[in-house]
Amino acid sequence: MNKIYSEKGIEDSTVLAARSGGLISWVRLHPRSTAACVVAILSILVLSVALPACTILGCPKKSPSQATTMVLSPGPSRLLVHYLNTSVDALDLIPAILRQYIDFSRINSSDIQILNFQAEAILQQALTYLTSEESLNFLTRDFNMSLVLPNNTNIQELLSGGTTDTTLQSILSQLSSIASGGNGNDGSKMRVVNDPFYLNGSQYYIDLVNGTGAWEYTSGAPVVVAIIDVGIDMGHPDLVPSLWVNSGEIPDNGIDDDNNGFVDDLNGYNFAGQCTGYSNVTGMCSQCGGNSIPSSDSSVDPEYYHGTHVAGLAGGTQDNGIGITGLAFGIKLMILRVSDCMTGAIQASVVFQAYDYALKMGAHIISCSFGASYAYGFTPSTLAPSYHAQWTAAYVSALRPLSEKGILAVVSAGNEAIDMDLLSSLGYSYCPCLVNLSNVLCVGGTDPEDNLASFSNFGVETVQIGSPAVQIYSTLYQNSSGVISHTYGPLNGTSMAAPIVSGSAAMMLSLLGAADGNYYKGQQVYSLIENYHSAVNGPSPLPFHSRARLDAGAAIYQASIQLGAALTQGAAIYGLTSPPASSVTFSGMLESYYTSGGLYNSTILGPPLDTTLRNISSPNYPPSFSTFKYYKGVLVSLKSLLLLTQPGVWSFQISTTTTTATGTALPFWLLVNGQQLLLNSTTQVALFMAQNPGWYSFEIRISSPSPSSRYSLALKSPSSNKFSTYYGFLAEGPLAAVGLPDYAQNANLSNVWQVFYNPLNITTQPISISTLSTITTATAFHFATATQDTTNIPTQASSLLSGGISISTSSIGKPLAATAALGLMQTFLIPTPGSWRNPLSFTVTCTGCQLLVDGVVVVDIYEPLLSDGIAISKTSPCLALTINQAHSLVLRFASPSLSQAVLKVQCMMCGSALQLDLHKIIYNPLIWQPEASVASGNSAFIGGLQVDVYRSTTNGTMTSFAAQSTRAIYKVRLPTCPSMTEETINGTCSGTWSFSLESLLPGITAGTPVGVTYGVRCWTTWNQGFTNGVIAVTPTAGNPVAYLGGIQIYGSGGSNLAPSTTLLGNMYQMLVVDWFDLNPDTVLSVQNNGGPLPIDLVNMRLPIGGLANVSGYDLMNATVVVGKPGASTASTFPPEGDIFALVDNDLSRAFTAESAAAAAVNVNGSSNIVLPGLDVMYSYPSLQSPTQLHYTIANGFFLPSAFSSGNNLSEAVTIQVFDTDQSSTMLVMGNVTLRNAPLLSATGSNYSVSTFQVFCPVAAFLRAYAICKTSTIDYNNIATTTFNVSTVSVGPWSAQQWSQS
Repeated sequence: MNKIYSEKGIEDSTVLAARSGGLISWVRLHPRSTAACVVAILSILVLSVALPACTILGCPKKSPSQATTMVLSPGPSRLLVHYLNTSVDALDLIPAILRQYIDFSRINSSDIQILNFQAEAILQQALTYLTSEESLNFLTRDFNMSLVLPNNTNIQELLSGGTTDTTLQSILSQLSSIASGGNGNDGSKMRVVNDPFYLNGSQYYIDLVNGTGAWEYTSGAPVVVAIIDVGIDMGHPDLVPSLWVNSGEIPDNGIDDDNNGFVDDLNGYNFAGQCTGYSNVTGMCSQCGGNSIPSSDSSVDPEYYHGTHVAGLAGGTQDNGIGITGLAFGIKLMILRVSDCMTGAIQASVVFQAYDYALKMGAHIISCSFGASYAYGFTPSTLAPSYHAQWTAAYVSALRPLSEKGILAVVSAGNEAIDMDLLSSLGYSYCPCLVNLSNVLCVGGTDPEDNLASFSNFGVETVQIGSPAVQIYSTLYQNSSGVISHTYGPLNGTSMAAPIVSGSAAMMLSLLGAADGNYYKGQQVYSLIENYHSAVNGPSPLPFHSRARLDAGAAIYQASIQLGAALTQGAAIYGLTSPPASSVTFSGMLESYYTSGGLYNSTILGPPLDTTLRNISSPNYPPSFSTFKYYKGVLVSLKSLLLLTQPGVWSFQISTTTTTATGTALPFWLLVNGQQLLLNSTTQVALFMAQNPGWYSFEIRISSPSPSSRYSLALKSPSSNKFSTYYGFLAEGPLAAVGLPDYAQNANLSNVWQVFYNPLNITTQPISISTLSTITTATAFHFATATQDTTNIPTQASSLLSGGISISTSSIGKPLAATAALGLMQTFLIPTPGSWRNPLSFTVTCTGCQLLVDGVVVVDIYEPLLSDGIAISKTSPCLALTINQAHSLVLRFASPSLSQAVLKVQCMMCGSALQLDLHKIIYNPLIWQPEASVASGNSAFIGGLQVDVYRSTTNGTMTSFAAQSTRAIYKVRLPTCPSMTEETINGTCSGTWSFSLESLLPGITAGTPVGVTYGVRCWTTWNQGFTNGVIAVTPTAGNPVAYLGGIQIYGSGGSNLAPSTTLLGNMYQMLVVDWFDLNPDTVLSVQNNGGPLPIDLVNMRLPIGGLANVSGYDLMNATVVVGKPGASTASTFPPEGDIFALVDNDLSRAFTAESAAAAAVNVNGSSNIVLPGLDVMYSYPSLQSPTQLHYTIANGFFLPSAFSSGNNLSEAVTIQVFDTDQSSTMLVMGNVTLRNAPLLSATGSNYSVSTFQVFCPVAAFLRAYAICKTSTIDYNNIATTTFNVSTVSVGPWSAQQWSQS
């Protein structure tokens, strides 16, 4: 059940106590009356001294013309006085003999002087002198303020757990349907907090005033709201995180550390909450002073819970999963207690001190939920006593300095159902509501149906806006016999309406202040609140100046419009926990240089001249940009991802000392999500409103920096009040890993770097800092080599590239006058779970080089090219690589002096001093030493050239194919050795690279449908180079492209110049030639030195990938596993004749997607029929004519260890395939055709035997498949396929040599 607070019943208990306790009890319960009696006695005593003294010694005479008739209100013997001439000191006007009975203080900001008299008679004597000064502005007795809550609020009923107000109960039953759609908060807003009393609809007023709409524009900022009240529960868990902290004060050390006049004022101050004097007669407290703890005091103040409730409404901690939510995210609450230590009374003099403190200590808003005290329904008919004007004048003076500063004062209208316009017209004071200053916003109360709250004061000229004031749920503080409860509950009153407006105003300030860093914009916020409000639901306009109720969302929306272009907004491109969808990410910014576009309008055109990575990851690499690779005539782009952890307005400040010749700053621009932010020309601050937390694209563009340029960047979050350095920049690589070239053959061939380079004569070919960026895989290189270790080779003057590539200068082709060299090294990384711990960093040492990961420059060493050429080292930021993907590593280098050439690459895991053995984690499928690779278990090999044929797309064209994802429809290996001849590893069988598809596949021309063309990929690894670096490829009409290792040597975009000198030794590198859109009778030729390139079994080795250790294909695709012994099988029956004119001597097309129309039976997965090995007759029911052709495929993994003859790591295995009875068998291992299918015999009387050697690792599983085409006449309607595969001198392949895939 909801509970309601009230103060009724307190007076009754005091009367009963007095009756039963006599004089002492009466004194304790009536400290004010007791104090009055004591003061009267003291006054008589003082007059008995002071009057004779004036008679004997004389008192200053006062001119009659200076006499002022002053009518004072009842109250304490304390005066508040203000002179327009601020040099006047009130104490100086009073005779010295009286001053000893006066305590004096002055409020600095307002120059209000406070005189506290020890006796009323002294006050009366001094009054004549104080009023004699002609610059007197006001003089008034100190007066009390009121916190009286509405008559329908009963604290006792709340504490006892009940309420009897039927009207309020009726409202309670309607709250959820009015404010929360009948079910609490439904979470449909952009930002939803998780605080229970908001989620269950108890805090209906937040949605009613469109607080959630405001949250879409800002999550607040460190706007400081001073809660001027009776103090709060300083330990409440929903308030502690929101407390303002005085950063200049060291808590609890008893010292005024910041010299502001207040000791240990960490979260605010308690101005009158500590007893500083006691009565000698009663022993009771007679005087109150200040202390540093602004907590409320239940022992003297019946409304001690009031400030706690007010504070929670304005700035209760949001989204912490407990209790309530305040209106404003991120604001800070300065707690200023102004109730005294005796009865909890609030006196104007104490309030004015709190105003002064708020001004001095940086409050942007003050929230005042107190006012005057009148009878309920008070309706005056005569002019107010003259002292009312003095009260108002005092408040005007006290609040004017705040108005001049731009501090907004949000004040409550009061709860007596009074017409404030009438009160004002008759001269009555009701402060601070009736203070006529541009920063004082008076707030009336409304109910959940947007009617005027029954108790609220009102006035169309004096009360500016309405705000919910009925059943307002917030934080509460309960002290029951010393037992403290941090609790929650509802209260009624304009005391609640005001802090709802205060919190809303703080959100507006967070938006407006972020534009220029100035949060003192009280008058602007006043105007927004009063002029941009809700269309109320009530039957008539509300009796306020705005005629409406607060709409925080509408007001803050208008604030964003007033900011105009200064406020750019957007949504995150990645979520908080979603990693960037790129192959590799770096701690830093991508730094690109452009020479085209607009140097003075931030426009970028064309590709960059150069791109590198700027390391911004720690204070050692701060985001202050003072060194650039290029200067005049370029536009620099620094781009990264930026993590904005919360929605709201973020501030970006960029500053520079760099100026043009005319003294103006060089132009620079900030962009978020590609949108240019508007920079304030004075503060150099730009704003961006993040719609949700996450990663945003961020970019700085700088025009023509100079060597002395220095740019500094700082950020301020919506919840911070200061700018700070940001190190979390994250640069993106490509969305997907660069990966292996599509011609790489799914095999981890080696752990080496492939190296291409050219010697240079720098006299005719000078090297500059832009030279590095021009080196690509399409550059024409003369030399090719390889290296494994880039870390341990010592620097030697006789080495071309010491520390990584040990090549003597004599080996590069004397008598070249070479004094320099440039080139590139290439390899790959494939991180796998458990292989090493991501992320990595690289340290490079060279005299000029760039290390690229997936095409992004992560280390750029160019400085030696500008100076003495001495090698230096640089370290990349930490690089996070996507696992199970191949990442390209490329090292571009340019060494201006061979005698000083150094090239070293080292690698380590971030957060560890352990250096990784780089050659053990790199992966290169483009170059290898075949025998060594086989011995290490990476792959097998056979000699020759593989020819893979792909059919064109449906529109008759083919422009690309990828070996790793596209299956060839025909596969042939060259050279074709004579039948019945054993093909050995180093056999002499040879041929030339000049053939047509028709010569390899007789009948393909006749069987090709009209409009269909073919693509052909020929590939192998080769240990030689092209004479004079010249390669010729025909026909050119087939758009051929050729690659050697990792570089393109022919075709569009290539150099058409291959390395002429290979220093590979026994290394082989990938040689690939692609043709497109070919007719089957076109002759394909690759020429070297004027003739077709020879094809043989020794200089060309075809790698056969497997599963030993790791396989390239399976590592990257994770699609193949080794199953139980035996081969999985399937058969296909063409619907008629052959499959699309499939020629006799190739079978692979039978099991491509193009055979979908064929009938397939007995697939292992469905029928569980398993072929034991490859030396069996496989029988199955025929679904077609007994003379129909049929095809059977056996898939599995070949186990060389089953045939091992010893303890060798690798062996040459001789395999024999035998065909009889009109069958033709094709055998493929890895991606290589071991045996081309022979011609089918027309009579069935011939047979075919093929014998060949494969060099295999013993401990490996080699992926393989065999396809057998059979045309056996079957009179028993039983189809049969015979596989006859064996290892020579060992035996047939049985289940022990096969495992299922």
